[in-house]
Amino acid sequence: MFPIARAHIERVVLVTDDAIRMAQRMLWESLRLVVEPGGCTAFAAILSGAYQPAEGERVGVVVSGANTTAVSFDV
Repeated sequence: MFPIARAHIERVVLVTDDAIRMAQRMLWESLRLVVEPGGCTAFAAILSGAYQPAEGERVGVVVSGANTTAVSFDV
């Protein structure tokens, strides 16, 4: 996997656990989606400002997984 990622990934950004929980909460409250933490990190990066799209850039985010225990969104 690492050679493939190195060849195709332009950059990596980090998000905090709090940003991930905030993204999970927002997805639940607005869309009633239960998403596992790893499945919403890209959304968390955009929501938290860790990734800021360039002007005119179109961004698609894949959210996935409900492999999670009972969800508590307390931050």
